[in-house]
Amino acid sequence: MPLADGKTVNVATLWRWEPQGRGGHFVNKMTNGRINFRPGGFVRGHGNSAGPPRRPAEASRSTLLEQQPINLQRFVLDAPACTPPRTVALRFTDAGAYLHVEPDGSLGAHVSSCADEASCAFEIETPPGQDGWLAIRSRMTGRLVRMVDASHVPFRSWLGIHGAPARKKADAKLKAQREAAQRLRQHPGAATCPLRAKAPPGWRYNATRYAPLIDRALSLWCA
Repeated sequence: MPLADGKTVNVATLWRWEPQGRGGHFVNKMTNGRINFRPGGFVRGHGNSAGPPRRPAEASRSTLLEQQPINLQRFVLDAPACTPPRTVALRFTDAGAYLHVEPDGSLGAHVSSCADEASCAFEIETPPGQDGWLAIRSRMTGRLVRMVDASHVPFRSWLGIHGAPARKKADAKLKAQREAAQRLRQHPGAATCPLRAKAPPGWRYNATRYAPLIDRALSLWCA
């Protein structure tokens, strides 16, 4: 997927413009995938197949973009006078939506108009020594649009935290634990356990004193 957070010119931030009619396609040098519009306003670098494996997006109606020049002084004041930047808005022809940068640096296409918003303004640069290749700089983040490939291991749970597999307890073990918990409720002070090895000999920790607090905190979820 493309992100507007690239710091340097490299294979991930270099793009080739393939003209087609009034528009064209941006092809990434690293993945050979095109900036692609996906249903729901998502912007990706893979094709439109239903599932994995994801393959680089080939030229199609969903990758066709139109470059619309933006001539706004607040976007060009910081540019060298001899090489004014070419600032454009990029519109997906088929979807009629504009490419824009989300607050987290990801790219989306949820808006149908782009007037003077920095989020949908991009500067097309020609890096020295990179004949035929371009760089796309977001005017909102000031960073280059780069393609992130899908070679990393996908996350298996929320935020990449691997959850412990759930295992059903044996009926006998579950019954014994429930009976022990019931005895502790009936006889406060019966639940004790040794402290860490550094504690003085004979010291014990009374776990029962927290049972009422725990019961009260969980009471909202008790049937």
